Amino acid sequence: MPPPPLPLVRTASLIAQIRKEHLVIATVGGAPIFAELDRVSGGTYESLWLASATIFAVEVVRLVRGQALLVLRGVFRAASSFRGDPQDVRWVGPIAEDEAALAEAKIAAALGLPRPVTEVDEAALAADPKAYDGRWIRVVASWRTGLEHSSVAGLWFEPPGPYAYHVSGESRRTIVGRVTVAEAKGLPGFGHFGMWRGTLQAVTMEPPPSVPHEVVNAR
Repeated sequence: MPPPPLPLVRTASLIAQIRKEHLVIATVGGAPIFAELDRVSGGTYESLWLASATIFAVEVVRLVRGQALLVLRGVFRAASSFRGDPQDVRWVGPIAEDEAALAEAKIAAALGLPRPVTEVDEAALAADPKAYDGRWIRVVASWRTGLEHSSVAGLWFEPPGPYAYHVSGESRRTIVGRVTVAEAKGLPGFGHFGMWRGTLQAVTMEPPPSVPHEVVNAR
């Protein structure tokens, strides 16, 4: 049998390690210190598992009195534990600021964060999305929404944060995200009823999805 995975970091409050291509962050002593952004008052976690390939960057957000959050940004919708969890961010804490900084440095080094980003033309992405499968890209493209529809460059699009894709419209956005393409036709796809062979999951989007199409187009 292979040896057990080595910890990336162990502090007074947490232990973080990579196990079978997942980043696993667990509490020390069983104290539930993990919270999703919109579940701070409603639920906590004793451990957090994230597929390492879906993590884009890690950072420390400082609070008060020496406390901080360890924030992981990426595309996490498929791994959400609770309905309504945000797609693009997970956080750990509050924990001591020095603990968060140590974990940030070690996790970033182990996973090679932040990820390299490829600049992509919208037409090139639409013509050959398979060429960008599994890669993080930056693209300026039209985001089209409608009833059960959200697309960019012919891919199902998962924007970060809250949005209302039942509102019909189109506007140009600058998007950083990860492309995933199904292996072959006929396999389960993405989006509404799995009808899309590829998806673009965004970690950042400007203007953000909360800004309506008509506001973007009026600028």
